[in-house]
Amino acid sequence: MESPGQSIRHYRIRQHIAATTAAAVYRAQPQGESREVALKAIHAQCASQAAFVRRFAAEIEAINQIDHPHLLPVEDSWRDPGG
Repeated sequence: MESPGQSIRHYRIRQHIAATTAAAVYRAQPQGESREVALKAIHAQCASQAAFVRRFAAEIEAINQIDHPHLLPVEDSWRDPGG
């Protein structure tokens, strides 16, 4: 789990919001920007499971097909090498 002030890629962690057995969710700020975003980081044991990665990709696709004022769009995703 990351701590406030640490970075994941170009996002500065502001606050830990929630955790599940599969992921942690943070309030984060893109470097050089004043806005905040939600950052969902998948735990390594899940990221190494092909079926989980496929489900997560499907989740991103489904979210991006919905336009709703209470749903944040997915604007960035990546998979670290070896993860």
